Amino acid sequence: MNDAWTGPWLRHLTQLGVNLHAAAPVVSINLDGGSVRSVTVEAAGQPAEVAADYCIAAVPVEVMSRLATDAIRTAAPSLARLDKLETRWMNGIQFYLGKDVPLIPGHVNFVDSPWALTSISQHQF
Repeated sequence: MNDAWTGPWLRHLTQLGVNLHAAAPVVSINLDGGSVRSVTVEAAGQPAEVAADYCIAAVPVEVMSRLATDAIRTAAPSLARLDKLETRWMNGIQFYLGKDVPLIPGHVNFVDSPWALTSISQHQF
């Protein structure tokens, strides 16, 4: 993680009263009918059940694919084919410039570039 990107967001969430469970890997997503009831995490080597108003799964697709049980895939059919999703590794580099260099709004994809280059200016966000 990069504190320049995640630090302000995490501070904002904490100020809103969000309880973050850092370094607590998700073991399972627990349903009550077709809705998420809680999430079981591993905290200090022990399983702990965490209930919340909202749960956001911000994990790599291969992790979500492992967590998406048959019951979850039935409750959320959009997750049914996660294991069929094709992914590729990606590397990146960040440049911090002394002045804003405006790009187009959004994300730029250099379609014909030999290494599938993309760029984005964070200043706009």
